[in-house]
Amino acid sequence: MMHRPQPAGFTIVELIVVVVIAGFIAVALHQVHVQHRRFSSWQESRASAHDAMRVASSLLAGDLREAVPSDGDIVLEDTDSLRVRSPGGFGFVCAVDEDLDRLGLNRFVGATPLDAGDSVLVYATTGWRLTGVVATPTPSLSCSHGTVSPALELEVTASNSADVPVGAPARVIRSRTYHVTSHQGESWFARSSVDGTEPLVGPLGVDGLQFRLLDEAGQETATLADVRSVEVRLIVLARRTSDVVSRGADTLTALFQSRNR
Repeated sequence: MMHRPQPAGFTIVELIVVVVIAGFIAVALHQVHVQHRRFSSWQESRASAHDAMRVASSLLAGDLREAVPSDGDIVLEDTDSLRVRSPGGFGFVCAVDEDLDRLGLNRFVGATPLDAGDSVLVYATTGWRLTGVVATPTPSLSCSHGTVSPALELEVTASNSADVPVGAPARVIRSRTYHVTSHQGESWFARSSVDGTEPLVGPLGVDGLQFRLLDEAGQETATLADVRSVEVRLIVLARRTSDVVSRGADTLTALFQSRNR
C-alpha cells in the first residue's frame, strides 16, 4: 500500500510555540534596550554634574586664592553661605578730587565695581589703603595729563581719597557670595554679586552645600586670622529625566588654600 507524502509546513502548535518564544525574546530585548537607555541617561547626567562641579571649583578657587582671611576677605555667613572678596580689575589713578572723594582711573582692565560692597586697594603716600566703593558715577573728572576723561571713576568712602597721588596703582576688589539658591524648583549651588545670581551646580541633595574654615592644623576655626584653608562639600544629584528612575548622588569635598595670608 502506497503512502502519500505529508505536505511540508508547520503545525498550528509549532507556530504557537514559535510565536510565544519570539514574544519572550522581543520583551527581553526591549527590557535590555530600556535599561541601556536609562543607564546612558544616568551616565550623561553624572558626567554633566562632574563638569559643572569642576567649573564651580575653578571659580571658587580663583576667588579664594586671592583673598586675605585676616583682612575680612572671607566671611562665613552660614554653614552654606560664604562671602569672598577678591581682585576684579586693575588701573592707575589719573585724577583725584578730595572734596568729592573721587578717584579717576585710566588704563583699567578687568571687572569694574558696580555698587557698595565692592572696594578698591590703592597706594597712598602712607602705604596701601583699602577703601569702600560708594558708587561708580559717570566720569566727570579730567586726567591730570590732559582733558581725557578717566576710564573709570570711583566715589570712595569719606576722606579716603586724601594723600592718593596721581599715578598710584589701584586694584578693584569684588565681593561675591557662594550659597544655595532655588533654580528650576530645586536647590543649586550659586554665586551672587551686584551683577545678580548665577546658578553654578545642581541640583543639590539635602544639606548639599557645606563650608568649613580650617586652621593650619586642619581644625575648624572661627578666628579669621587663623584661617588657612576653606573646605567645601557638595552633594550633587543626577538630573531628573524620564529615563532615570533612581537619582544617584555624587559628593565632592575640596580644600582651597588661601595664597594671601
